[in-house]
This record gives sequence, C-alpha cells and structure tokens, in this order.
Amino acid sequence: MAAANPPVPTLYRIWKQPLMTQPPADHLRDVIRPCGGDNVFRQAGDDGATVTVEAVIAANPEAIVASGGRSAPEWPEYATGDAGPRITAAARGNLFFVPPDLI
Repeated sequence: MAAANPPVPTLYRIWKQPLMTQPPADHLRDVIRPCGGDNVFRQAGDDGATVTVEAVIAANPEAIVASGGRSAPEWPEYATGDAGPRITAAARGNLFFVPPDLI
C-alpha cells in the first residue's frame, strides 16, 4: 500500500554523536523504501553518513527512524527543543525507534 502514497521524507539516524545517517548507497535504503520512506539525504553521495544538525533541519524530514542502540534514543534538541519542534517529524510525533536486531 505504500506505493499508492507519495514517499515520506525520512531520516534514518544510526548514531547520535556524531550525527550519522544512512548513506544513499547503503543497504538500509532497501528497508526504508518498501515502507514508503524516501531518504532525505539521498543526494549526499556515498560519504553522506555524517551530517550536521543544520542539515537535518534544512532537510526537514517528516519521519525519523533511529536505530543503533538497545533502547529508544533520547531525541536531540533539533527534534524536541524547548522552543518546540523544529522539524516536521517532531511536530507530528513521527519519531520511531527500531531495534537494530530487526534490521
């Protein structure tokens, strides 16, 4: 059913410090695409794994999927800051944790 809807701009967060995401050529794209997601850093090139907070804010993902740990992450300020959510994913509550063993 995901194909019937437009793709959801998605950030797959692998690590918090440094902020690391899915490189476009990574196998994780095969996990996100069938779920209806579209990697917001797909144009970053093969070395797009480390990104800045500013880049995440500019990309404004509608969903963030975090993995790379054994428990749900603490969401950083760009997602849930005191001034309120700075990105759509946080404003809509689309912050998800997937245990790495499932990936």
